Amino acid sequence: MLLLIFTLIAVFCGISLFSMGLDVGKELQRKEDERQDKVIKEIRQKGYDVNY
Repeated sequence: MLLLIFTLIAVFCGISLFSMGLDVGKELQRKEDERQDKVIKEIRQKGYDVNY
């Protein structure tokens, strides 16, 4: 019975950490996308053509 409780706690912690990791990854990706958009906007303002 004690082993079952520890197993359930370990599984719950593992799932929680995995979800937090996904949230952090999404936030980092969003910041990177914003940075790239800013750079592309600056390049376009200088008159260069950016196609992709």
